[in-house]
Amino acid sequence: MEDRSLFRVASACAVIGGLLSFGNLLHPRSADTGIEATLRLAVDSPIWVALHFVLFIGLLFVVAAVSAIAFVVATGPARTFARFGMIAAMVGGALFLTSVALDGIVDKHLADAWASSTGADRSVALRVADAAGEINFALFSVGIFVLLGVAPLLQGMALLRDARFSRWLPLLALVGGAGSLAVGTIQIFGGFSYIATNVLFPVFAFLLTIWLLGMGQALWRLSATGEEHALGGAASVPAGK
Repeated sequence: MEDRSLFRVASACAVIGGLLSFGNLLHPRSADTGIEATLRLAVDSPIWVALHFVLFIGLLFVVAAVSAIAFVVATGPARTFARFGMIAAMVGGALFLTSVALDGIVDKHLADAWASSTGADRSVALRVADAAGEINFALFSVGIFVLLGVAPLLQGMALLRDARFSRWLPLLALVGGAGSLAVGTIQIFGGFSYIATNVLFPVFAFLLTIWLLGMGQALWRLSATGEEHALGGAASVPAGK
């Protein structure tokens, strides 16, 4: 039987990561996809750096929580899926964390430099910020694909085969993961899309946040009570089968 302390740690990481991820709803957005409009968002936002710091910390907990699922699910095919999901979470998390750092720190400094410059210096600052923004968006897009797409899909398939978890938890992971996979694909091949980036991404990220909070509750209940089914969920597939 798994060490109950592991369930508690995974539960805490899931809840903290999920709650901090709600900060994404506060991220400034604009229908204007131009680089100047994007820089203006960073310049005008008084919470830009602080918000990204919160998101950075939240992502650390998210990666820890998603990775921990590999150690708490049943054995057999479920654990195989979960361990591949753990790898995806670590790789995607590294990409996403780099993107958040670039967006919150580097892009903010570049935006301020652009806003305070004039003449030829302003033109140079704009080009530098544009190049940095392209790199950031590439990391962001691949991060969505791997961390929020591939990892939840694999963990969702693992949870489907673990009798202790209610059926809505893996289904939410599969829906959120599939949607994020689509968003990441659209951005990788088509670049910025207002619908995909500013509308669909927050929706699927919200679903995955609810999934994390649900996993946190389920894992804590397992650690505290030792009940066979977390959240009272009836399972159709025996654990370890």
